[in-house]
Amino acid sequence: MPKSNVLVLGASGTGAIDAIRFCRKSDLVGLVHATDFDPKSVGFLFCDRYLVRSGTEVSEINAYCESNDISLIIPASHSESERVAKHESTFSNPATLTLIPKYEVVKLCNDKLSLYRFLSESVTCPMTSQRLNDFDKSIKIISKPRSGRGSEGIVTAIADNFIAIDDWENYILQEFIVGSEFTVDVVCDAESNVRSSYTRRRLIVENGVSICSKVERIPLIDSIVEKITKLIGLTGIGCLQFIRNNLGELFLIEINPRLAGGFAASQELGGSFIENALQVGLGLQVQFVEANEGTVCRYLETINATNLKVT
Repeated sequence: MPKSNVLVLGASGTGAIDAIRFCRKSDLVGLVHATDFDPKSVGFLFCDRYLVRSGTEVSEINAYCESNDISLIIPASHSESERVAKHESTFSNPATLTLIPKYEVVKLCNDKLSLYRFLSESVTCPMTSQRLNDFDKSIKIISKPRSGRGSEGIVTAIADNFIAIDDWENYILQEFIVGSEFTVDVVCDAESNVRSSYTRRRLIVENGVSICSKVERIPLIDSIVEKITKLIGLTGIGCLQFIRNNLGELFLIEINPRLAGGFAASQELGGSFIENALQVGLGLQVQFVEANEGTVCRYLETINATNLKVT
């Protein structure tokens, strides 16, 4: 079988770097390409070829795909994935976008308030509102941007200590839940069926990325994830985040329609996430491999960047 060239969006992120590494190990992949706005992106050290983005025009990515015979794009960058999804119709070969969720789904997931409202009757979510008076003044609540990455702009305080701001339209307030955090990495087919899924308990988190995770198989989470992906119509790659409180109740926190920064935990324990993503994206039979249960930690690695042409 001929090998396929892949393009990873966002070479500076931890998820993108790991995607590049694992794609290079796959027998399905020929050359691994990557894009980023930063010419010094570490991911460029690991890929075969790369594109330093000159601007936000998606046409540049399409032209690069055409000239380098790209068969599949892997969505590792939050903003770039959204831009590509929005302009899906402008791509010469729509099959390259199989792993990027549809724009309507991306918009829904990125607007946390709309997502909670959409799922509120089917999935347990934390109490969410834009009105401070909806909360008991004695409980702890969270304020976070209505859109954007979940780790940015979060403030936690007792409700009575919150100061009203003029920009509540762009923020949401949410009940603070004490418990264990989980991230579920998924690959879905064109009918939103989950074809690959791994659950990670987030033990240590820095800047929104789990640097220490325990990979587990939790049937309750699996069933809820399958329900959610069907409800929202998720296709391609995504990750769902949950909190389980001390009573065992599971709350959906957010959905990211892209590759997660910590997905490699299951790969290091024998899982097949990237291989399954490639199989779904290339229209091949999916051969899911269960990961061993265990704990995985990340660390900073020093590498020789002498041969990387940086400016």
